[in-house]
Amino acid sequence: MNTNTKELIAIGASIAAHCQPCPKYHYAKAKELGISQEEIQEAIGVGHQVESGARKAMMDLETTLCRRRFQIGARLRRHALRQLFLLLRASSNLRFQLSGLILHPSTFW
Repeated sequence: MNTNTKELIAIGASIAAHCQPCPKYHYAKAKELGISQEEIQEAIGVGHQVESGARKAMMDLETTLCRRRFQIGARLRRHALRQLFLLLRASSNLRFQLSGLILHPSTFW
């Protein structure tokens, strides 16, 4: 791989990585090597495309993780509510039995 190609890759990579001092350095180096403005602009465009794809992939991952976290949280909340209900039902059944009133458990669920 020749030096010009390496500098163009470095320009695109530095754009995609949000490394603010890097594009300045590599731009100056590319100009020293005689790389045209059009080629530099193309490398910058490729860097933005890579950045955009990475950003979308990260947003998709965050959405998936949040959805899973919500689903797990919802399952845990349902389980906790069910356990609380069973506890209350057992307590209520005992209270009603002690007072002489017996209600069927399905009344509470």
